[in-house]
Amino acid sequence: MQEADVYTINDKEYILLNKIKNKENTYLYFSNISEGNDYIIRKLDLEDEDSMVPLDDEKEVQKAILLLTNRQLEL
Repeated sequence: MQEADVYTINDKEYILLNKIKNKENTYLYFSNISEGNDYIIRKLDLEDEDSMVPLDDEKEVQKAILLLTNRQLEL
């Protein structure tokens, strides 16, 4: 059995589903352990890669979703 990375974000537990690095950022894709329809995307802080930050705006959210979609299509 494979171990999963679990993070507490906003007082909820999320499992890390995927991590995608592109030229500018590293995006982290999470699913809520208790609520399967609760997904969030964060990125690593460029100044402190041990910290995560929210995405800047809707355009960046769309970009992160496109990265994930393209990766899934490649598989």
